[in-house]
Amino acid sequence: MDVGLVVAVVAAAALAGFIIGSLLESAGALAVGRNTAFLVGLMLSTRPLIGARAVMIPVVWLLAVMLFGFDHGHPYFWSVLPRANSDPIALAAAAVALAAGLTCQLTLRPRADS
Repeated sequence: MDVGLVVAVVAAAALAGFIIGSLLESAGALAVGRNTAFLVGLMLSTRPLIGARAVMIPVVWLLAVMLFGFDHGHPYFWSVLPRANSDPIALAAAAVALAAGLTCQLTLRPRADS
């Protein structure tokens, strides 16, 4: 059930980004689905290790990208979020992160918080 909800939310974000991006001709809005999939996957992948605090992982990732993710105005390969919509590295990273997160959600139990 939880995996279905995760997929539904990511799909809704992707659809909303696609509609808004198409209507407003916004390249940034088109990347919403990819970025949502990446950040959700990252959070779900770390949840078994750190429990409920995993919700802060996307925030930490955003800060890391803002502070260390660029070289002379060009994003590094690991900084998935600011890359172009059709960038194959960013698309692959988002797909792998979401698949890993869903696998963790299905197979591993989150760490109990004390």
